[in-house]
Amino acid sequence: MGIFTRFTLRSLAKNRVRTAVTVAGIALSTALLAAVLTSVGSMQAALLQRTMDTEGSWHVFSSELTASDVSALAESDKVSDLATFTKGGTAALSGAASEVAASGRGAEEAPCAGPNTASVSR
Repeated sequence: MGIFTRFTLRSLAKNRVRTAVTVAGIALSTALLAAVLTSVGSMQAALLQRTMDTEGSWHVFSSELTASDVSALAESDKVSDLATFTKGGTAALSGAASEVAASGRGAEEAPCAGPNTASVSR
């Protein structure tokens, strides 16, 4: 036995009350931590279930659909709502073209979806 092990065992034996209180404190703090983490997990699951019950559980987005794919989705009995949109392009605001040219930067476009984009919710 090393010197640290002998010192630790001797100290634990001398101070039995302190040792018992320390062990009880560690056990209680571990139980409290487990209870809090379980409560958080349960709350997250309940909120997710409530959201799925009120708003639905499936939302799908794709920018790589053909017209026949969109038609097949619209006719499917598994799809409750279907929204489609197409990219209409961009347009410069009046006076904005001269400001962009003067700044030396190119026109910046907001990200847009491709043609026949569908968003499906269930």
